[in-house]
Amino acid sequence: QFALAPAATVSAKTWVSVRETLQMAEKLFPGDENVLTALGGVSGETGDPARAAVYFEELTRRKPKNPNYWANLARAQSDQRQFEEARASLDHALKIEPAHPAALRSLTSIT
Repeated sequence: QFALAPAATVSAKTWVSVRETLQMAEKLFPGDENVLTALGGVSGETGDPARAAVYFEELTRRKPKNPNYWANLARAQSDQRQFEEARASLDHALKIEPAHPAALRSLTSIT
């Protein structure tokens, strides 16, 4: 639940605990999509978009037809000011699901 909460509502100490718990889960369930998604989200929420991008890139390789992973990757790329890459990821998400809400919202912030 903490991985889905806005960063402002979770203390820094709690984020450390969340990250540690998810890293243990990753060891127990290597490659699990839910764990990788949560790790990407926690990384992004705590100011490490480069690490978030690594998780979301892995997810797009594993499940290239999931528009959520492409939209999440775009957010991580945009947070790193990699706007061309972010646009390409959003375009990919929108090819899969033309009305994808997160991709459409993100598209307005990088164009």
